[in-house]
Amino acid sequence: MVKKILRKSVQNGSNILFQKQKTILSGAFVIAIMLFASAILGLIRKRLYASVITPGPELDVFFAAFRLPDLVFQFLIGGSLNAAFIPIFSSFIAKHDREKTWEFVSSILNISAILFSIMAVIFYVFARPFAILIGPGFNAGQIDLLVDLMRILLLAPILLGISSFVAGTLQSFKRFFLPFFSPVIYNLGAILGIVLFYPAFGMKGAAWGVVIGAAGHFLIQLPALYHIGFKYSPKVHFKDVYLMKMLKLSLPRTIGSGIEQIKSVILVNLASFLQPGSISFFDLGQSIANVPLSILGYSLAQASFPQFAALYAKNDLVNLRKTFSSSFNQIMFFIMPISVFLVVLKIPVVRLIYGTGDFSWQDTVLTSWVVALFGVGIFAQALNSLMFRLCYALHETKLPLVLAFVSMGVSLVSAGAILFIFKWWDVRALAFAVTMGSLVEFVLLLGALVRRELIEPKTFLITPIKILMSSLLMVVIVYLPVQILDEVFIDTKRVVNLIILVWLVSSLGITTYLFMNWIFGVPELKVVFKILLKMKDFRAGVERFARSTQLVSTNILNDTSEKE
Repeated sequence: MVKKILRKSVQNGSNILFQKQKTILSGAFVIAIMLFASAILGLIRKRLYASVITPGPELDVFFAAFRLPDLVFQFLIGGSLNAAFIPIFSSFIAKHDREKTWEFVSSILNISAILFSIMAVIFYVFARPFAILIGPGFNAGQIDLLVDLMRILLLAPILLGISSFVAGTLQSFKRFFLPFFSPVIYNLGAILGIVLFYPAFGMKGAAWGVVIGAAGHFLIQLPALYHIGFKYSPKVHFKDVYLMKMLKLSLPRTIGSGIEQIKSVILVNLASFLQPGSISFFDLGQSIANVPLSILGYSLAQASFPQFAALYAKNDLVNLRKTFSSSFNQIMFFIMPISVFLVVLKIPVVRLIYGTGDFSWQDTVLTSWVVALFGVGIFAQALNSLMFRLCYALHETKLPLVLAFVSMGVSLVSAGAILFIFKWWDVRALAFAVTMGSLVEFVLLLGALVRRELIEPKTFLITPIKILMSSLLMVVIVYLPVQILDEVFIDTKRVVNLIILVWLVSSLGITTYLFMNWIFGVPELKVVFKILLKMKDFRAGVERFARSTQLVSTNILNDTSEKE
């Protein structure tokens, strides 16, 4: 009896952890749930940084220390995974048996481990020159700390790099749960570092927490890889035809990803000359904007990518256009109201998330402006992610590369003009510059897809225009109550009152937005009801698993009692 219940319990757990997602909506839902959990933990992590360390010279150095490891990761993995590995691996799966498939995956994992280790050693040895390059405005003590933190954090890209190819393999088999649950483990490791290790070891303890999180990011995915039948091989095939195709296809995107990281390094470089805490304000504000961007933008874009690749492989361009249009509208439908909230409710949001410890009112104001300026452009960043993935599915990687250069140029020129010509000498200039680059990139991407006849403007733009009109009306409806309630009726110095303000205004805004989209007949409104049904199914599955687990415990206890 107990064995039967145990088997049923394991089966229910396996269904949740290893289930194959068969549609974009189901895949996006799983990804969104995991990204939401990761985003919440990420905000908790950043809140701990803001309250325990507090914005200032030390936290600036800690955030700056991530630039070099992120650069290494994006150069070696960021481009190849999205642009090449998944579409090439999808083709490989269709043409080869499982033994050859696992041999190919093993070869990729082995090569990535070798490359990451070599890069890490090089950057470890030359950490000091890179530290001076990243933070030229830092003093000698900050540079010494930056060198130590970068050398610790360079272990993270090795683990995350291997883990990313494991995630790409699972996604190619349409398993999304554990690949997108792994960031949850990563954030838990980082939280462990700030809560347990920082009090004992200082900033180095916080850095080791990040490394532990990166190890967890990799290890948590291994059960799913085993479940689909993976068998490791120590072989390395440098001359494999598919590997050569992957390298050729990924090169432009790898350079593009590197450009994004170089842009981030330059912005940190500029921020190191601004007032102490500027790098912290920039990072903390960007983290808030990244929550909806990850949950509502990247989740659907990532879930759409395998579908885009499969349709293009079948030369089914009609359904490819339909799928892209549907995904575009869904992302815009969900991201636009969040953009409005980040702009209008910037100060209440920042005070709720970071308003603790020594996080001052001036810290709140500067961080809130970063949130608002990023909020203006998050719809562009989310839709750029989708359009880039369409390009990768079409094996078009040169266009994203060119536009990455353009976006970086626009951002850096904007930052330079604001800082040195208009003398707007604070962190807001950097956030504005990033948003300008994203908006220009969005317009150019859209124009390129129109020229390639992947978009028919007259029909394609009808729904986005309706969503935009609903969002503009929402701005008016939300802005006035915020001013009246904040200044007249509600004392927002207390957390409870802040929550009440945000809840009242958000409820009014969402109601207005949904009502206007219903009036305009926006079809994406139906997606809301589908997601609610998915949430019901997901909750029912978790409850079944919990009941079966509880039943196992009860029966084991009963059996033990009977034996006694």
